[in-house]
Formats: sequence, C-alpha cells, structure tokens
Amino acid sequence: GYDQKIKLWNVETGEELKTLSGHNGAVFGLSFRPDGKILASASADRTVKLWDVATGERRDTLAQPLKEQYAVAFSPDGQRLVAGGVDNRIRFWQISETAAETTNPILEARFAHEGAILNLAFSTDGKTLASSADDRTVKLWDAVELKEKLSLEKQPDWSPALAFVLDNKTIVVGRLDGTVEFYDAGSGKAKAPAKPELSRTEPRGIQRGKEVRIKLIGANLVGVTEVKSHDTRVKAELAKDVEARPNESVVIVTTPNDLPRGAYELSAASPNGESTRIKLHVDDLPQVYLSGTNRIHAVEALPATFWGVHEKSGAVDQFDFDARAGQTLVFDVAAKSLGSKADGVLTLLDASGRVLAGNNGFDGSPDPLLAYTFAAEGRYSLRVSEMLLGASADHFYRLSIGAFPYVTGFFPLSVPRSAESEVELIGYNLPMEHKVKVRAEGVNEIELPLDSERFRNRRVFKVIVGDWPELVESEPNDTPDQATRIVAPGSVAGRIWHFPPHEPTPHPVPLPLRGGEGARRAGEGSVAGRPNDTALASRPSAPTLGVMLNHSPARGKSPGSRVSGAQSDADLFRFEAKAGQTWIIETQAAQRESPVDTKIEVLHADGKPVERLLLQALRNTAINFRSIDSNGNGARLDNYEEMELNEYIYFNGEVVRLFRMPQGPDSDMLFYSSNGKRRAYFDTSAMAHALDEPAYVVEPHLPGAELVSNGLPVIPLYYANDDDGERKLGADSKLFFTAPADGTYLIRVTDTRGYSGERFVYRLIVREPKPDFKVTLNGAGPAVNAGSGREFSVSAERLDGFDSDIKVEVSDLPSGFSVSTPLVIQAGHTEAKGTINAALDAAKPDERSAASSKAIATAMVAGQVVTKEVNNFGKIALGEKPKLFVYFEPAPQTQPAAPVSHQAGKPLEITVAPGQTVPAVLKIQHNGHDDLVTFTVENLPHGVIVDNIGLNGVLIPKGESERQISFTAAKWVPETDRLCYAVENQAGRQTSLPVLLHVRKTPGKVTVAGK
Repeated sequence: GYDQKIKLWNVETGEELKTLSGHNGAVFGLSFRPDGKILASASADRTVKLWDVATGERRDTLAQPLKEQYAVAFSPDGQRLVAGGVDNRIRFWQISETAAETTNPILEARFAHEGAILNLAFSTDGKTLASSADDRTVKLWDAVELKEKLSLEKQPDWSPALAFVLDNKTIVVGRLDGTVEFYDAGSGKAKAPAKPELSRTEPRGIQRGKEVRIKLIGANLVGVTEVKSHDTRVKAELAKDVEARPNESVVIVTTPNDLPRGAYELSAASPNGESTRIKLHVDDLPQVYLSGTNRIHAVEALPATFWGVHEKSGAVDQFDFDARAGQTLVFDVAAKSLGSKADGVLTLLDASGRVLAGNNGFDGSPDPLLAYTFAAEGRYSLRVSEMLLGASADHFYRLSIGAFPYVTGFFPLSVPRSAESEVELIGYNLPMEHKVKVRAEGVNEIELPLDSERFRNRRVFKVIVGDWPELVESEPNDTPDQATRIVAPGSVAGRIWHFPPHEPTPHPVPLPLRGGEGARRAGEGSVAGRPNDTALASRPSAPTLGVMLNHSPARGKSPGSRVSGAQSDADLFRFEAKAGQTWIIETQAAQRESPVDTKIEVLHADGKPVERLLLQALRNTAINFRSIDSNGNGARLDNYEEMELNEYIYFNGEVVRLFRMPQGPDSDMLFYSSNGKRRAYFDTSAMAHALDEPAYVVEPHLPGAELVSNGLPVIPLYYANDDDGERKLGADSKLFFTAPADGTYLIRVTDTRGYSGERFVYRLIVREPKPDFKVTLNGAGPAVNAGSGREFSVSAERLDGFDSDIKVEVSDLPSGFSVSTPLVIQAGHTEAKGTINAALDAAKPDERSAASSKAIATAMVAGQVVTKEVNNFGKIALGEKPKLFVYFEPAPQTQPAAPVSHQAGKPLEITVAPGQTVPAVLKIQHNGHDDLVTFTVENLPHGVIVDNIGLNGVLIPKGESERQISFTAAKWVPETDRLCYAVENQAGRQTSLPVLLHVRKTPGKVTVAGK
C-alpha cells in the first residue's frame, strides 16, 4: 500500500507472518510465483522487486521500468514475469528458480497501450496474456511472442479486473462502475450474461427463531429464479413482492429457535447457472445493525450483538452501557474471521473517560476479545476503532457484549487412553459445574465436548490422548524441595500460574480426577474493577480426592491472563536417569494454542544447572552491514575469510553452523536452516542479534575438558531451551538431555517472558529418542523435453536426532527416460537434487509406464538398515524439443580422446582431490533461444563449489556456445561419489545429463564411463 510495505499473513488464522520493506514508493501490485516461494511487487518507485517468501529477504530489484508500475503477474509455470504501469509498456523477465540477483534477465519491453496499464493476467495454460489500461482498452497478447492477438471493444470505464475462465475460452472484465462483462477469448466478442454472483448478505447476521428479510448482494441477479439454502433447517425463498435488481435480490429467511449458532450457506440460481455460496451468520442474541453517521450508540439491553462498519478513515464507534458492581462482561469482536478487512481495537472507559482496559487481538487472531469485572455500578463506554485507520465497506465487524459464559481454554491438555477423565474449562461467567468428562479409545486426540448452547467460544478445543499415565503437576513446586516427582518416560500437565500456596502433595495424581468441584460464579475469586487479563491470586476451590487441589480460575486479564515479575510461576519436576542415558524433553503449549512461551532447563537435584558443553572460542567476529532477526539464515560477518564450512558460530546464547560462504562482495554467508528458518544447534534457541554484536567461531568440548588458553573466552553451555532449535515446534521447547551420571535431576518449566496466568497451560513430555526419517520426492508429474532433462529433489525430515546419510534409488522409468540415481542426502543435510532426462528419440510413454516409477530410501538407523518407500514421479510426460540443449562435460584437456555424446548410457566422470581444483565445460546447442544463458551446477557434495563464477554467475554470452568452469573441493571434504548436473535459467530450466563427480584423496583422470 501507500506505506511502502508488504505484509504476509496466514490466511487460515489471520496471523501476520512478516513485513517486507524496501520500496521507496507505494506498492500497487503483488503476484506470488505458483510454487509460493517467490513474491513479486510493483511499485510507484518505478521498480519491480522479487522477495523470498520464506525468509522475507529481497532477492532482486528489476529497475528497467521508466515510470510507476501498477501491475505484475507470474506466468503459470513461474518462469516468466510481466509488469506494466504508467509508461504504457509491458515488460517480460525470465525468472530463475532462486530469483537471485543477475539471474533474472529482461526478455522484452513492448509498447502496449496509449494509457497507463492497470492490470495483467495470464491464461492458465500460459499461452495468452490479457492487459487493461486507463485508455479504457483491453487487449489479448500471445504470451510467448508478446504479439497482439486482438483488442476488445472500448470499455465504458476503467477495467482493473481481468480473469480467464471456462478453460481459458472466456475473458472476464471487471470495471470500476461495478459491471462485469464476459468475452470470447478467441473472437473478442461479448458473450451471453453470466450466472449469478453473490458477494454478501445485508445484514450479514440474523437472530434465530425469526422470519427475516435480507438482501443478497452481488451481480447478474435479475434472472435469479431460486435461492438455495444448503442446510435443511434454514429456509430461504425469494421475496415475491420485491423486484430483483442487477446487484441485489430480497430473500425471506426462516430459522428455528434451536438452530445452533454459526454460519449457514446460501446460493442463487438462474438459467445461466448457480452462484458460489455465501455465508449468513445466525446467532441467539438480538442483532443490532448500526447505520447512519451517528457513532455514539446507547445500549438499551444486554446481551446483544452489534454489526458495524468503518467506511470513513478514523471513524470510532462508541457503545454506552450500564454495568453492575461485580458483573463480568465479555466483549467479543469478529472481523477477520468473517472475511472483513477490519483490524479492530477495543477500548473500555469509565464515565470520566479514564481508560480501564483495551485489546487488539487474542490467541494469534487480530480479532479482539476483552473481559472485565466492574468494581462499581455505573455507566461505561466501549470504543471500537481501526488500528490502521483503514476504511471501506469491507471494514465491517460484529461485536457481541454480555455476561454470557465464555470458554477460552481448558486444563489439562492431555488425558490417558481408555480411561474416563475430567477436564476443567477455563473462561468467564462459567457455571459452578465447569468440568467435562471425556473418554478416548484408539485415537490420538478428541474434541472437547462443549455444550454449544451453554457456552460461547472461538475455536474447537482438542484434547491430546496419551499412552502414558497423564500426570498433573502438584503445586507448590517452585523450588527443588517441592518438585513434583514424575517417571520417565511419561508426561505431565502443568500450568504457569502463580496462586496462593496450599498443602503440598508428594505425588501427582494420574487422570481421571475425581472429587470436589470448586464453586465458580461470575466475579468470584478476583479483585473487582480489574480487566480480566491480569492473573491475580485467588483462593483455591475444594481439593480433589484428598491429594490434588482444583485450581479455581483467577479473575484478572481475560484473553491473555498474564502477569510478569514477582508473581510469575516456575514448575519443577523431579526424575531419575542413568549415566549416558539420553532423554528428549519437550513441551506442547503453543502448538495447542496456549499463550505460554515455555522455557525448559535441566538442573541437578540441588537446583544448579547441568553443564552440557564447553564452547572454546577459536576466532572472534562480529555482525556487520545489518542486524539479523531470529529467522533469517544469512548474515555478513567480520573476518569471514578465516572461517570454514561446518564450523560453529556462537551469537550471544545461540549456536549456528556455517553452510555456505559469501558468493560475492554483496552476498551473505549462509547458516544451516530447517523449515526455512535458521537452525540453532545444541538446543540453543534462535534470537535476534544487533549490528556489531560480537560473536565467536567455537569448538565444542565435553565438560571438564582441559583446554589450552588462547586469550578468547570459554563459554559454558547448559541444558536449556526456549524455542526448539530444529524449528519444528514453533515457540515450544525441546532439548536432548544425556545424563552425566546416575542420579536425580530436575526439569524447570517457566514462561520465558516472565508471564503467568490461568490459561498458561502446557504438557511436558520426557521420552526416549526414536531416531527415524521420512523422505519426499518433490517435482512429481514432470513434463520432460525430448533430448533434455527436468530437475527434481528429494527432501528428508530427520526425527529425534537421526543424522546419517540417506540413499534414495529411483527405478522403473518409461523406456527412453533416465534419472540420476542413487541420490544421497548427506549426513546433516535435508535435501538432494537430481535430474530426469528423456532421450532425443524417446517415445511418448503409455498410461501404465508413465506412472510406474519407484523410489526407495535406505539408511542406517541405530545400527540397522531401514528401507522405506517414497512417493514416485506420478505421471511422467514427454515434451517437445526444448529451445536449448545443455551439455555438462569434463574439460577437453582432461578427458580421453573418445567422442562424448549427450545420449551416452552411463554418466561422464570427473575426479577432484580435497584442496584441489579441476576444470569442466558447459556447452549449449541453440534450438530457438539465442540470448545469453546463465547456469547453476546442482547436487555437488557439500564443500565442492563452482569456483570461477564472477560477479554475474556462470553464464554463456549471446553468440557463444561454450564456457569452461572449475570445481574446487575444500580440504576437509571426505571421499565420495555424487551425481551432479547443470541447469540453465532462460529456456525452461533445461538440465544436462548427470555427471558422476568423485572426490578422492589421490586425484585421477576424467574418464568416459565404459570407454
């Protein structure tokens, strides 16, 4: 937008993931590459930028445009990018797989319209491109040659919306005047009226048990003959006394009194077809629809639901209401969850205008939720505003206010299998009986059986079903002598919640719990006049079955229930371990939507931390150029020339490992990553680091090792973890603990921020490692060009510390096809790449052979050979000859005199010694592509690089057909054999046949296999 920033969101949860900054003008257009890895943006700063979606890093800036850029679009294959704007031109770029700088050349710039270009859209087959401009023209282009195919009739208004539908046979044009027109993509002629389209209902919500008139808003509604309800309990029919309009139709909806709260789908049908479905929200509360310019609303009665919209920037709705002393009211906003653009903020005030509480999001959702217990009877006000001052008809919200029972969580998170258990509900205005009974058989989780008529809630709560006795912590357990005893392997439910001490119990009680139910009334157990998002001490309820107390929920801060400082809680657990025995200790909290951010530590029985390693600093360094966040896998470091791959680097509590050296003067050095984020080693946690922060290249040693002083620090590392270093568990914790001696150890669980509260629940698991792996073949369904190849990859998920080589063998390809096999995912790595090639004279495979490939993964796990099936290629297709053939060969001065053919049955071979450099040759054969060609060589052993890439990478200039490259192996690279290949970036990412690269301590000669 006009703030020059791009925000990425999780579309399922509404969670903001990251903000991309770099443009110097408003951002007008965005387009994801079909694989979702690269985002393109068009801006008023006259540039198009490419972004890495996983890391948020800018990959390249395409600066060829002359004026503001309004539109940008990726081709369906993701290999081309088009953009247009005020300079009236359409530009084509070829985008590489990585989208890195210098690998995205411009292919063509074509004057297209006599006005600024508003939008660009590809057909799904990538053969046609549509463009619209503010001269009210719409044109269709040959997307390959960028030649104009036809121009549609002059449009009555600007057409910023374009889309291909009906197998690309129809182009849909949406105009600013709200009209939509369908055109035949072959002739350019207007087509018959389309089927009805629905966008929303007015109002969006109704109260059940009544007959209500609503409007369906959309397009093409004049010919609607039927309104369909997709739930038999909801009756909908067209109002016969109101004539339909093109954009709206009146419908009579009838619902029964016992209809569950929720969203119900409606659609409209006409002779031209049926519309998509829209949702009508049904509630049991009276519905109040706000309208007009009045922004102050006197609330006559509660509970009630209010529907509002912020159509003017800066608008604030104020609700004035009466509250009784001791009454707890819940204020629940739904906006993003209903498809609104609103970013709501709630502010609660007393009669004097003093702010009592506020909220702008709950449990990762931007929709606010606030509960408050009023100290005195009186008149109060609630304001609903926009955080970003956004405004439009789509900035609507639903606000529900009342003293209704509201469930925000539950405890414990887990129950044992095959036993009846009781689960305590957490929330506001809950009845005296606020526990539910559950029993699980044969499943890993069950849905918490909430009575939807009694309780309101935002999400479905799911309870973990465990195979161990699911213990519950025994408070107080804040000190070593009070630690709750547990047995490993096993799990225990805990809660970071500081409440008044009571008689300690020596052992926890396995679920199911029995016995006294604590009374709970609205307002009981907390200090009146406080917002319910501060966990205050409350008196406990009656104890359960003699040993475990039922914790009566505190009244303080509702959504967050958090407090910091002296009141924050620490839970300690005692267990026994044998020397050399390894345990995995982990938490489940954020994964189950608990607000606690756990930190776990392993302590000796006296409470002192257990030392894990000594990190001896070998060389010093510091972060330069820019700071780094907790996710990015790259940085610029001082003295990087003194470093080597695979070395460990210590950053103020975090240990990372060096994966790749800088590839030029404007390049980061990369660290090992996992799930697209920087990996932290030795169970340290990733964190942000400031510019100029000192760091050290370190070498790990066992505790007690005698180290020779070198003037640099020796850093003790203890068994502790905040966020899982493997980046699999999000904010939850995980560490591998190896007992240094027989004895008793403690696990301490805290919130890393010092917060605590009633909802800060977690499950602590202590288990034995079960090393294993899973392998996935990526790139299924390849269309391989005749005489060329298509790359693919195999990725591994390593489980519980498994870190050895994984060999993947592919077989049973169709006749005329070959593949680089076996592929080896190296120890410590998670991916290997390969190429599937088709002979120049290969025949099109039949249905059976096209889908008959097999892939098998093999590895040594705990001394045993483990073999697993891997998904295959799916259906393999044969494509036409490519516009470019790629050849990867040994250098002429090292290969024998025998001729080399790219159809050879066995791979060519190259041998390199550690610490040595050998030459090779890249060749191309033109078949329609005559421009420059850039390359990468993939699947090299770690530590072997293409050494002479220069500033522009490996390329063959226009007019040439050959380039010599050099491979250099680091001194530490072990002997290995690995199939590698070359891939170009301009003509569909064609690949060469694989070459077998040997790393040998004694260098040999390059040979042609079998000759």
